[in-house]
Amino acid sequence: MTRTYQGEITTGRLVEAVMLFRGMSFEEFANAIGEHPMNVYKLLHGRRRITQEMAVKMAKALNMNPLLILQGCSIEFCNK
Repeated sequence: MTRTYQGEITTGRLVEAVMLFRGMSFEEFANAIGEHPMNVYKLLHGRRRITQEMAVKMAKALNMNPLLILQGCSIEFCNK
């Protein structure tokens, strides 16, 4: 399934895009970070705050730098 986004790249959208790029479902990602899938949904859609600890768990599961999650990402940076 291909998803396209309009508007700004939020931290949740960045994490979701990487998750989907890596071929992970919400359930697989939730298991990898030790959270319930509904909590992952809330985190990715801005209904729960992403803490430093959670950002590190997410980054580890996605094999990415946690600073990208903690600081967010501009479109220019992501396209480099």
